[in-house]
Amino acid sequence: LRRVQQEQDKKAGKNIENWIHLPKETEIQEVFRLANEDFEATKTALVILAFSFSDGAKEDATESIEEVPNEEQNNQ
Repeated sequence: LRRVQQEQDKKAGKNIENWIHLPKETEIQEVFRLANEDFEATKTALVILAFSFSDGAKEDATESIEEVPNEEQNNQ
């Protein structure tokens, strides 16, 4: 969804920061090949990669989350 928004912004001529890279089929196949060879090392590398993103991206994501009231609170 975010990538679609970036594509629309690009067409509108807006400056895009933190461009999302969608992996190619060959890149996905390479990850699976590595996982088949050494699953634990590949899993560790992917976890490290996931946590290597800046906190700014996390803050942007949490800003767009709306709090949904709990039904129990509404019934009181």
